[in-house]
Amino acid sequence: MDILDFAAYPSFPAGTVLDTHNAGDGHILFRLDPAQLDTFVSALTSQGWLERYTSSVGETEGKLYEKNGTGLYVYANSRLDEAWAVYGAGLPESSGCTGNLLYDTVLFYQVQCRPEHGGGMTYFLRLRDGQFIVIDGGFDLDGQEMLETLASLHPEGDPAGTFEIAAWIITHPHCDHVHMLFHVMDAPEVLARLIIRQVYCNLPCEELLAARDPDVMDDTARLRRELVRLEERGCRIYKPYAGMRFALGEAEMQILYSQAEWMLRPMKTVNDASLVLKLISKAGKSVLILGDVMSAGGDVLLEMYSPETLHADAVQVAHHALYGPDFPLYEAIAPGCCFWPMTIAGHEKYGSMIPRNDRLRGMGIPNYLACSGTYTLEL
Repeated sequence: MDILDFAAYPSFPAGTVLDTHNAGDGHILFRLDPAQLDTFVSALTSQGWLERYTSSVGETEGKLYEKNGTGLYVYANSRLDEAWAVYGAGLPESSGCTGNLLYDTVLFYQVQCRPEHGGGMTYFLRLRDGQFIVIDGGFDLDGQEMLETLASLHPEGDPAGTFEIAAWIITHPHCDHVHMLFHVMDAPEVLARLIIRQVYCNLPCEELLAARDPDVMDDTARLRRELVRLEERGCRIYKPYAGMRFALGEAEMQILYSQAEWMLRPMKTVNDASLVLKLISKAGKSVLILGDVMSAGGDVLLEMYSPETLHADAVQVAHHALYGPDFPLYEAIAPGCCFWPMTIAGHEKYGSMIPRNDRLRGMGIPNYLACSGTYTLEL
């Protein structure tokens, strides 16, 4: 159980809080009565909680309050008519450009998986100033291979040089999404060449994982240890929630869904606890990252957001295109292209078994299979 400072909680008015949940990492999630939201917020401000940040992503709106260095994020979704508050949420901090602009466009890059693996999820977003955003990382690349990949995308790239990671985003703690980070942390000569400024992930607490998906507990525990090591190196660790927006160099990240939505519903697999986010370039082009959300998580996304909010120019097909949300979610997203983080072998073995995949092909959009090569998309 996380060590929590219960004495520091605000004094919540009677009837405003419906139930309380341990969200892990010192965060407590309060489910609020949406009809009493104004009363709840008034009580906060009367106790000295100051509004520091306000944001919205489509139908989800949130405000972050701060008192004595502690954050309380209050957010609501108008389509669900639900509201929540997260005690312990961190204040956002922008990661701006660090040098001259080197490119006219932002590049979204899918790394090929190794043939022996059924899938793996490795994406890089190269920003205009030469910084990178890493999404998951998979289990394919070791540290040296990662440096070589970054060097291939940078005009002054050198595997022996230094690269800046504006943000490393982790959707969920399965091995095919987090093991590359473990490889990097195990290789001091690689870690010395990476400036990792921020990490974004939202991990469930141990008790919930033990009850719902115990197979992922070891990797989750190790990921938490590595996050502590990164924080000791000056990296900022953020646990984002729906409705938050973050400026990451030349890109904006919008959070649509996190494990908070998973923990409040009877979902089992941690796949449905994946962080779902949209990355948007200054040119207005976007890519939607679904992680490994399954049908249950996809249904929640459809309940929370309109097609206008879900729409993206490109989408990462959930759960390596093997199992995942039903087709109506992709109809709402209406992407121009799909990135399928899986191998050709995995696609040949499983792809034809899922009717949804046939319907995705029927949309007439390019389907990018990672093992058949690396793919890029200009944003």
